[in-house]
Amino acid sequence: MRYLMLALFLLASNAWAAPVAPSATVDPLKVKNPAFASAREGDWVQGNANAPVTVTEYASLSCSHCAVFHQTAFPELQKKYIATNKIKFIYRDFPLNAPALRAAMLLRCTPEAKRFGLLKKIYDTQEKWAFNKDYEINLKTLVIDNGMSKKEFKKCLADKKIEEAVVKSRMDGTQELGVGGTPALYINGDRYQGAPDAAGLSAAIDQYLAKATP
Repeated sequence: MRYLMLALFLLASNAWAAPVAPSATVDPLKVKNPAFASAREGDWVQGNANAPVTVTEYASLSCSHCAVFHQTAFPELQKKYIATNKIKFIYRDFPLNAPALRAAMLLRCTPEAKRFGLLKKIYDTQEKWAFNKDYEINLKTLVIDNGMSKKEFKKCLADKKIEEAVVKSRMDGTQELGVGGTPALYINGDRYQGAPDAAGLSAAIDQYLAKATP
């Protein structure tokens, strides 16, 4: 029932909502259940599964700060740490409204091999769909261009189990890690405070890597 109530709330909320990004700092904030930030069943994981450092992101696909992060800082993170197997990166859903919920569902219905490419397209075209009352039509065009059929699109958005999984990701993030806005980043379970720019995030990751090196 609690998942249903939050899902209904999100679907009734078409307006974009996101907090103002605070200034960055590498000082971690301890959270209630840091172990929850490590890989869990159903997580989308990139990089080395056995890496000593795990970076977990909670994001809303309609959040402009998340789009900026994925367009500016994430490519450096991908090149410097994920592709070199220095870290494990986990992406989790934290939808802020109906457009973000629907986009997250479509992302989950996409084969894993195509998922990262679609994620990039979703953020790169955010202004064309996330703030538009016809967001589902625009998302439909986007995913069909990425290989999804019209039948698969309709089936995905009608799948209550997928909807519940996305909503559960948000609720669990709030209850276990105190996620309140997006993007929210955690390094080995510690909350990374501030706007996730490439330089600041790299400095923080390097600190954790140094601690993990014998």
